[in-house]
Amino acid sequence: MTSNEIFQQKIILFDGICNLCNGSVIFVLEHEQDQEFRFAAIQSETGKELLQWCGLPSNYNQAVVYIENGKTYLGSAAALKIGQGLIFPWSILSYAGL
Repeated sequence: MTSNEIFQQKIILFDGICNLCNGSVIFVLEHEQDQEFRFAAIQSETGKELLQWCGLPSNYNQAVVYIENGKTYLGSAAALKIGQGLIFPWSILSYAGL
């Protein structure tokens, strides 16, 4: 994946081993507004490349990583930014959280 492609996408990196993380991916897929999110497990080759692009170690698995227009968000900031792309009422709750 090129830097230009990364700057044009909304990418969610998640722990592919974690059941809660997998459930969160399903939740986002069912509630996203415009089907614009892209997903990658951090254990995958693409996930590791994206972690490196973000300046994170390849074994990073502490929180969700969200890349939007080339900017990286981690943990709760990532969750709130992702929430903005979901349908009502989740989007409103996310804006209130930020």
